[in-house]
Amino acid sequence: MQGAFGKTEGTVVRVDIGQVIISIRTKLQNKKHVIKALCRAKFKFPGCQKIHTSRKLGFIKFNADEFEDMVSKKCLIPDGYGVKYIPDQGFHYATSPPNKLINKSYLPHQN
Repeated sequence: MQGAFGKTEGTVVRVDIGQVIISIRTKLQNKKHVIKALCRAKFKFPGCQKIHTSRKLGFIKFNADEFEDMVSKKCLIPDGYGVKYIPDQGFHYATSPPNKLINKSYLPHQN
């Protein structure tokens, strides 16, 4: 923004096309309320905004349908608001000693 003398006035954010402006994590039962709130809020921003519902679970990189299978196979260990991925193959898995911080009952090779 510029005033009468050409000096900058205030601060604005530079947003690229396709850039995520806001991410919201909520329970499934509140999904329709969040979508309705975002539909109303998108008119407060200039430009065209889209509301996208992700298949990911929370802010982790795994899909919701994969998550339950991976937890049952003990490939994912809950760690606060995220998870730790324990691969069941590869060089690091075969050669590294068991991590002392990980509960050994979670490891997939000890059934």
